[in-house]
Amino acid sequence: MFQSYEPAVKLIQTRARENKKQGYKELAIGSVFRMLRDNSAFSLFGDYPLLGIAVDEIQKAGFEVRRSALFKVMRQSAELSWLSQKDRIALTNQLLGVRY
Repeated sequence: MFQSYEPAVKLIQTRARENKKQGYKELAIGSVFRMLRDNSAFSLFGDYPLLGIAVDEIQKAGFEVRRSALFKVMRQSAELSWLSQKDRIALTNQLLGVRY
């Protein structure tokens, strides 16, 4: 069976639509990431690709993704927690599209 990110994208889009429909002004990256990580259908994907998809789709939906929230998610991630602060900053900049 071929694994695809498309179901993850659709899941995030559905969550974003529900949040907007209910009038919420925020969609927490942490809760979206946990939702993806806890889903066995995405067990073959690493934390960074799932986090990247989550950030991208949340931003496309018009919600803000805060740097501090990304750092917190990375600290709680089994795969990303061992990274140095310098590496976490670089990954966060990449996820948020920060250009120098």
